[in-house]
Amino acid sequence: LLTTEQIEKWRDLSYCDLAHVIFSLYIPTSLIDSQELKSLIEKSYKNFDTEQVVNIRKLKNGVHLLELFHGPT
Repeated sequence: LLTTEQIEKWRDLSYCDLAHVIFSLYIPTSLIDSQELKSLIEKSYKNFDTEQVVNIRKLKNGVHLLELFHGPT
């Protein structure tokens, strides 16, 4: 179970760094070394058209739209 404090610490992480933190919760280092995992994540997301990997567009009336079309499909 995650605490609010843990989640708050993640607020300013890049997409790849956040993915690494979250994946590390589920993938033990006995299976994949932390640095190898980080490298795999960075390679996986390097070809996206936007630095943020995914964009969240703010629409009218407080609606947010997650844009999932910026990466290779």
